[in-house]
Amino acid sequence: MNSLNRNVAIASITSAAVLLAGSAYAGAPSGPGPCMIGKKNDLDLVNLDLNNNRSFDGVPLDANFTLAAFDPTPDNFIPGNFAGTGVDSVARYVASTATYIDLNSNFAWDGNSGGDRSFFFAPGAGMQTPLAGDWGMIDKDAWGIYAVSTDEFRLDVNDNGVFDGNSGGDFFFSLASVSGSGTAFAGDFTGNGGSSAGKLVAPNNNFIIDLNGNGVWDGNGGGDFNGFFAPGMTDSIPLVGNWDGSPDGSVEIGVYSPTLDQFALDLNANKVWDGNSGGDLLVVLAFASGNGIPGVCDFNGDGADDVYKVVGDVSNWIIDLNGNGIWDGNSGGDFNGFFGPASGTGVPMAGYWTAP
Repeated sequence: MNSLNRNVAIASITSAAVLLAGSAYAGAPSGPGPCMIGKKNDLDLVNLDLNNNRSFDGVPLDANFTLAAFDPTPDNFIPGNFAGTGVDSVARYVASTATYIDLNSNFAWDGNSGGDRSFFFAPGAGMQTPLAGDWGMIDKDAWGIYAVSTDEFRLDVNDNGVFDGNSGGDFFFSLASVSGSGTAFAGDFTGNGGSSAGKLVAPNNNFIIDLNGNGVWDGNGGGDFNGFFAPGMTDSIPLVGNWDGSPDGSVEIGVYSPTLDQFALDLNANKVWDGNSGGDLLVVLAFASGNGIPGVCDFNGDGADDVYKVVGDVSNWIIDLNGNGIWDGNSGGDFNGFFGPASGTGVPMAGYWTAP
């Protein structure tokens, strides 16, 4: 079974810096079932919808827990298949260096001796964008970070929780550094089961991807990618997903424009925006609800990824649940509802959670 690959981005929506944690899955379907929703709420608790009814029902039907509450914020949260079981674990990245993972997925912090995992990866590098991906083709996700300030990726290819540098088996690199820093993401673009890192540079959606996944910028002629996707949708948020349900699990690029409240997805996988008439897909979800925090996951278990957005401060989830790229409303097979609204929007995330 291929590893689950994550697309992660830091975006600014309504003046709030928010971690986007969606999933771009390698495999059809990924995990034992369709994706479920979750979030880190505004009370610093992780809420996960274990019974998959897209409503927060509290423990024991759903999960409500903290990860390493003794460590102070600021922090970011990201799910990943860190144990290699096909079940997602939630990771917390704290104060620029410390990472805590609920590796045994029992929705409690048990420490390293109790089956969870904590480590310091590249301490002193400052607060970074966390990434998760199968960098070394080990059939599970490993840790990574992207430094916006220096435009550098550090990926834990050997998955030992220590940054060993290129000479020690990890990846340390920049992608087309002359283009400037951007918003980082990761996914399996080739379908070989390994993850590649990339960045989206504003304002005109310049995608730059280590497409061959070797941790070196080789340029378009050497097997990597540098190009523009839907450049008219300026200052968009990158998304990657298996839009067409390809059996090899390979992902394609896409963007979400907060200004237009639109998703543009590269359905024909040529990394050029061709519009609906040219084989791509423009998706608008419940436009009247306003823009939101976007993400990606395979919610119906058909092997193709679906897009969603989370709107406002009451955690209003709007999901293209039937995956047809059209907003059909709840009666038509999509979803518009609230998940733990009393605890705010927080940091939304999606994955396959399961009871221990």
